[in-house]
Amino acid sequence: MLTRYDKALIYFLLLLASLTFAVSVNFANIGRAGEFAISACGREVGHYSLYQSRKVKVQGCLGTSVVEISGSRVRILSSPCPRKECTARGWISKPGEVIVCAPNEVVVKIVGSDEGKPTDAVSK
Repeated sequence: MLTRYDKALIYFLLLLASLTFAVSVNFANIGRAGEFAISACGREVGHYSLYQSRKVKVQGCLGTSVVEISGSRVRILSSPCPRKECTARGWISKPGEVIVCAPNEVVVKIVGSDEGKPTDAVSK
């Protein structure tokens, strides 16, 4: 039979475990990316910070694409491609996320510390 001290110990350990989990989830975002890379027509155009809001014009193979940075997110605002799938992709903000405009050959990729982590069979 459990005494009231045993029950108190169990509740304390459960509370400690849930607090540890909450703190670890909160600190998981520390390694988030702070920059992204743009390449056009097979060559790298540059690296930019996610924390400076601005619009960058990128000359692709079909014409000029406009990349917008705002609120630590990035997206392709406009592009000369016919189907505009790259603009429909929307905002990206996590390391490893990519926007590709295949007809204009423009690639926007978030780079960060999460890229070097190994993947397992589930995440592949």
